[in-house]
This record gives sequence, structure tokens and C-alpha cells, in this order.
Amino acid sequence: MTRLSAHQRGVLRGMAAGAIVAVAGAWGGAFVEVFGPFDDTPATRLSIASGAAVLPALCLMIALGRIAKHRFFHAADIDGAGLT
Repeated sequence: MTRLSAHQRGVLRGMAAGAIVAVAGAWGGAFVEVFGPFDDTPATRLSIASGAAVLPALCLMIALGRIAKHRFFHAADIDGAGLT
């Protein structure tokens, strides 16, 4: 195996930190009652869940749109060839 460059080691440290935060957030979220102050009806749960999903969905749409725009306007990337 080849030795990692300083940049690759930095990326690896960031990925490890992100994984630790994600696991800690998922583990901690299992013990938090988010619907405590609200009435426990399916309509209330659905309205909270749909409201919470708006911002991540918007970010995903923007990211996909930017990638699509870049790939469309650059001939080398139109088939994903510029990524390799």
C-alpha cells in the first residue's frame, strides 16, 4: 500500500471526525423524545417530519443541479469522464 500524502491524511481525519459525529448523533437521537411537547397524532408527526425534510431536500436539489449544470456545459464531463 502506498503512503498517504499530507492532504489525504487531512481528508481521512475529517472523514473519521464526520463518522464519529454521525454515529454519536444517531445514537443520541435514539434517546431523545422529539414529539414530547406535541400531541401524539399521525397528522402532527407527519407535519413535523415534512417540515424537517424541506431544508435537506432543498440542499440536495441544489447540489444535484450544480453537478448537472457543470457536466452539461463541460464536454469532458458530459459522460462522467472528467471524474476519473
